[in-house]
Amino acid sequence: QARAIYQWICRNIAYDTSYRIYTADECWEQKKGVCQAYCELFYRLGEPLGLNTTIITGKTKDSKGKISDKGHSWLLVEVEGGCILIDPTWGAGGVKDNVFQRKENDMSWFQVDPYWLIFTHYPDDGQYQFLDTPLDWQSFLRLPAIYPVLGGFGWNAKEIFTQVMNGEIQNFPTF
Repeated sequence: QARAIYQWICRNIAYDTSYRIYTADECWEQKKGVCQAYCELFYRLGEPLGLNTTIITGKTKDSKGKISDKGHSWLLVEVEGGCILIDPTWGAGGVKDNVFQRKENDMSWFQVDPYWLIFTHYPDDGQYQFLDTPLDWQSFLRLPAIYPVLGGFGWNAKEIFTQVMNGEIQNFPTF
């Protein structure tokens, strides 16, 4: 059910580059919204199905490592067997030159390993890092921006994270 909601949102909701749509209702009606609207819509669609969803807020960095001056929202969803992390906004696509560009079938932001997510997403509340040892803000700033799509190529997030933290990987290639 969570996967179906994620895919529907990614395929049908555009990012609101005017930054005016923050609620689930308006997002549903206009078929666009900012990250908060994406997350609220996911919450509202999952609620009647019994999905327990928490909206997480924090900061993110782009592929070049630049920290966004705006906050960001993503999700923790309880599923059978545990909890998963989801970012339907980043899964839907991105904004370039103030124009939303949809990604096709990007499942890399669904059920994201916390060790992939911490390379780009830093929650306001440390309990939502789900790492063996929580990362402080300064350490987050030093991390390269690595995206979870690499997990699909067999790379292990925790191993990459550990190697970066230990200084074994200095520069990570851009893909």
